[in-house]
Amino acid sequence: MTRIFLTGASGYIGGDVLHLLLKSHPEYRVRALVRDVSKGAAITKAFQQVEIVNGGLDDTDTIAQEAKEADIVIHLAATGHLKSVQTIYEALANKPKGSKSPYYIQISGASALAAGELADKTRVFGSGSDVIYNDLSGIDSIRSFIKQHPNRAVDNYIFSVKEQQSPVKTALVIPPIIFGKGRGPGNQRSMQIPDLAHATLKRQRGLRVGPGESRWGNIHIQDLSRLFLRLVEKAAEGDQDENIWGADGVFFTGVGEMSFGDISRRVAIAANDFNLIPSNEVDEVDVEEFDRLIPRGSVLLGTNARAGADRAKATLDWEPEMNSLEELIPQAVIDEARALGMKGKNLCPKLGNFARTGNAVEQGESSRAPRGSRQRRIPKGPKGESMMPQFMPRECVEAKVIENLPTPSRWVAAVDAIPDRSMTLNSRKWWEDHGPWLEAHEAGLKLPAAKWKMRG
Repeated sequence: MTRIFLTGASGYIGGDVLHLLLKSHPEYRVRALVRDVSKGAAITKAFQQVEIVNGGLDDTDTIAQEAKEADIVIHLAATGHLKSVQTIYEALANKPKGSKSPYYIQISGASALAAGELADKTRVFGSGSDVIYNDLSGIDSIRSFIKQHPNRAVDNYIFSVKEQQSPVKTALVIPPIIFGKGRGPGNQRSMQIPDLAHATLKRQRGLRVGPGESRWGNIHIQDLSRLFLRLVEKAAEGDQDENIWGADGVFFTGVGEMSFGDISRRVAIAANDFNLIPSNEVDEVDVEEFDRLIPRGSVLLGTNARAGADRAKATLDWEPEMNSLEELIPQAVIDEARALGMKGKNLCPKLGNFARTGNAVEQGESSRAPRGSRQRRIPKGPKGESMMPQFMPRECVEAKVIENLPTPSRWVAAVDAIPDRSMTLNSRKWWEDHGPWLEAHEAGLKLPAAKWKMRG
């Protein structure tokens, strides 16, 4: 039986990883470090097979004992807590002779790639960069760059132990912007995009720091969790591939990329379309004001961290499958509006932005289709024109904004009524995410012709 010790189970990333891990491999024995008793109870309620270990990251004796007894340690609770990282590694390295090679998977953050910018006091936050890192062909330059910045203590520690002759197989995972709703029992909210949406709604205008040219990569939380799952599965198999573990075991995870100016613009447009703010204009604000509105906003939304997930694709048989960030920005705005109690506002989008023409590649999948699935059928409008639905929040359905539009229970059932039975699970998720327009049409529910926007 594979024994796993996991930290961060009540968090956004850790909770989603735990969900997928147990769903995919119920035979794994998972022990989770949890500091808060109530959060531990929530985890146990959601995942009865998880064994809770009470303690925090400073409880070195507890962490050392758990790491020593585990085959795989997944440290997702923190990216910069050096003491816990050292404790885990030393416990794994000092396992009794004859033990199986232990595996250690550590999370970091893409701000590591902005270390040079942050050290340059003359650099303008929000300015762009042409530097793009490659974790497959450019691993030496990545290590060299991070070693120039001692404040990246955890990253540099992992690099230093990778260079030693040690039985511990290490992998360092460095995510960029993470988006999408988590599936864990604790925090299900990400940071950068929700925080930007929150600030936009609070100040009633869009905002960006500097010229808005800086860029980070991005990844859906479920795609990130599948990458962690593939690493765990490789470890459980006893994989010894030096392209995965050790000195070269550094995984960037960006699968999309947008400038922060474009993200700010899309947030403002969505908020305005939902009648939550009076204008879709975006203001350029100074660093001090931006950081006041969004803690560490100038770092997380005003620097450059450009890198793709080349190593994961090449070594883990992994590809992204989920919706793009562009598609899910409107939902982030809706979620933050709900959190702010903006229920009195009309959250239904203006009709002109509501139904569009197009094809499945351009608008449905953002140029990415899940493996094993075929291109989706495109519905026909009242005159036979090709139609694609755009995002529509469920509030609009529940309010019955459009005559004859099915209620949530009916449009979920309408998905099942679609005759194309070749759809994969990911395809079904795509249909559900894109709202009731297509489901209603496919199920034979008549929509008024005026509700469709004609091609051309």
